Amino acid sequence: MYHYKLVCAVEMKLACLLTILCLLKHGSTIMIKQECPHNELYRSCSFTNEYTCWESQLQDTRVMTIPERLTHCRSGCYCKKGEVRAYPDGPCVPSGYCRDQRLSYVFNKLPYQLVDF
Repeated sequence: MYHYKLVCAVEMKLACLLTILCLLKHGSTIMIKQECPHNELYRSCSFTNEYTCWESQLQDTRVMTIPERLTHCRSGCYCKKGEVRAYPDGPCVPSGYCRDQRLSYVFNKLPYQLVDF
């Protein structure tokens, strides 16, 4: 009986060790599928931040810099081609949405027909 318990304990340790080694070797390749919102795709590794139109949800200050290159790999949901992030952690919108909203407001106030001189 004692010999049986000893053999069983050794086999369990070996199985445990093999499982740990397998996870260490292949653990980085195991990915959990992440669901992304509409107009977004999951990327397992990206070295750049996304283009963003506005600095905040208020959409009163445009982002004037290009996305920086990261020193590490980032995974997550990214906007599809032709779309950009409206503001940090905001929805993806068509890139044309980035136009200055104040300028659009001024243009919308102009009369439709211009007077000829």
